Amino acid sequence: MNDKIEIAVSILTSLLTGGFILFFIENQNAEKEVVSRFNSIMKPFYNKLTKYLIYVNWSKSIIQYDDPKTAYISELIPIMDELSRMAGTSIISGSDIPIMKAKEIDKLCDKINQIWYVYDKGWIVRDHISIDKGNGYDHWVNLIKESLTAYNAKYSNPAVDINLLPKVSGEFYVEVWQPVQNITYQYEYWQKKRRFSHYFLLSSIVLMILALIVILLFSNIIGCTIINYITVFCCCIFGYDIYELVKIKNLSNKLFY
Repeated sequence: MNDKIEIAVSILTSLLTGGFILFFIENQNAEKEVVSRFNSIMKPFYNKLTKYLIYVNWSKSIIQYDDPKTAYISELIPIMDELSRMAGTSIISGSDIPIMKAKEIDKLCDKINQIWYVYDKGWIVRDHISIDKGNGYDHWVNLIKESLTAYNAKYSNPAVDINLLPKVSGEFYVEVWQPVQNITYQYEYWQKKRRFSHYFLLSSIVLMILALIVILLFSNIIGCTIINYITVFCCCIFGYDIYELVKIKNLSNKLFY
């Protein structure tokens, strides 16, 4: 009896040691690597997005509409207002737009593409939009050119007219957003899988600690058969922990390549 208890305790102690190693070392290393790769891709994107939004904010200052309720114009104005508000927040804080959820950034970039779409498909837009060349025009134009140069060096001295905004917006969507469009979705899927693995491993550690306590305190009551069942069950749980870790490692190695 005592020999079986010692064997069970030795096995559970080894499983606990392995569980803690998996939890505090392997799991954390995999997470740091994926987060680092994600940031190396998405932070430059958000920097680019912020500079684009600042450009939109300055452009909004010289764009005027003769009838805001006209078809297509009524769709364009709320989009411009929203993008301008986001740019204002970034200008005040002096930092880039914070990383957003996949559906949120997808929706935002669709709105940016909508600017191009409205101009391209709504020919009536060009009859109701003009550039305000009144007081302060030169000041706003300088800000527009500075923000565009910061966004992309190829726009070092653009012609500021009503065709510039849809051109830049369409290029942003195709050249900047589409190459990274699925990255955030992949990252959130990985996070969901990692959380499950993380909490399952943590639960397994707690379960093995409870199993060890039960065997040490109640071995005379539960008997050898129950002790054997508990030990085998904990071994199976730990085996599944290793399986989940391997799955996460394989998924992590495939992300963003």
